[in-house]
Amino acid sequence: MGQARAALLPSVTAQGSYLRNSDEFRLGPLSLPGPTGTIVIDRIVQPLETFSATGSVRVPLVVPQAWYDVAAARSGARAAEASAE
Repeated sequence: MGQARAALLPSVTAQGSYLRNSDEFRLGPLSLPGPTGTIVIDRIVQPLETFSATGSVRVPLVVPQAWYDVAAARSGARAAEASAE
């Protein structure tokens, strides 16, 4: 009956990753003339190390099929108990 109830419970998943590139790619420092003076551009295009994390939460609100599955599992458990006696 526990498997039938699983569809009614919330579930949480999480995943993380770490990536180390062979080289860091940096754009700059570049000095460009601007309207108020010199503009310096120094940007990292490809970092040497990156970290990433994702997660999700699934919360079932209305799951009629799971209600029927729990009822069927409960009936099956009662039938198994009755036949065991």
